[in-house]
Amino acid sequence: MMADMDRLPDLTRQLHTQNNVRAYLAYARNKALRRRPDADLPDTPGGRAVKAAIGSTDDAALRNVSSSYLALVQRETILGRMQGAYLSAPPLAPIVDVNENLIAGGFVAEGKGIPLAKMPIGTIVTEKAKLAALMAFDKRTLEQAPRIFESALTNVLRRLEDRELLSSTAAVANVRPAGLLNGVAAVGNAATSLPEKLAAVFAACSSGSPRAPFLVVSAGTALALAAVNGGSAYPAAAVNGRGNLAGIPLLVSAAAGTKIIEIDAGHLVVVDELLEVAESEQAAIEMSDTPTGDAIAPAGGTLISMYQTNAAVIRATRFVWWKPTTPDAVAFCETV
Repeated sequence: MMADMDRLPDLTRQLHTQNNVRAYLAYARNKALRRRPDADLPDTPGGRAVKAAIGSTDDAALRNVSSSYLALVQRETILGRMQGAYLSAPPLAPIVDVNENLIAGGFVAEGKGIPLAKMPIGTIVTEKAKLAALMAFDKRTLEQAPRIFESALTNVLRRLEDRELLSSTAAVANVRPAGLLNGVAAVGNAATSLPEKLAAVFAACSSGSPRAPFLVVSAGTALALAAVNGGSAYPAAAVNGRGNLAGIPLLVSAAAGTKIIEIDAGHLVVVDELLEVAESEQAAIEMSDTPTGDAIAPAGGTLISMYQTNAAVIRATRFVWWKPTTPDAVAFCETV
């Protein structure tokens, strides 16, 4: 009974977040269907906040409810699971990463000079980047199966962010940050067992002394780790993303593929601002995951009318950016 009472605050917060999320997504779905924006909103604080925000010039309440959906998405992503461990910063801010091995000062005689710490000169200036996705739904699905819409939207955002974070894609100025594996070479290639490969990754990440280490693997790799030596080597490894290896949090994401990736979040700066969801049933869009059209240099492409096809399109935009502050903040090995 006492354990249940101890969990009551967490359960209350989860319920509050869940109610806010459903109210926000119901509002987005109503707009896509051109229904009354307040139709079918739940009679909860979140639902009432959305109703109060509709038609008002003060959208603070609506932003507060939308932030609950952002929190839900973050709980499912790699970055979200590392929240609190990395350095959070606003865009266009200078960041100096202080070397924790820096030692200065000591006992000083009266009148003598105090030793000066040699602080780093170079700085990182954070940027602002937009991670976005379009999803087209037939209106019948939006009307009759709202949970499918909610699940699909959340899964797309989660998988998209994880994929870009763990990619080896180079940075593009004013467009995107580099993936964390950009320019990082695999270690432990000569190792023949998972423990040996892990040892190589541990030694390579932040010279073996990370501030806030996290391991990222696929569900299959997590299962393989849990089975090493009949389960005795890594008994806390789990495929649900809540396990650990030697006390290091073990995050599970399909984006890891066949890799075991260690991220030192203590040497990672992140700009994570907000999530916006917009919708329309009157748009004409290029139905492609590699669209050729843009507003800067328009090119020919086949456009599909959402109105003509009785469909609606949802646009989700995340404003997020990241950058390791040291070259060895990320290390990985291949398991195959």
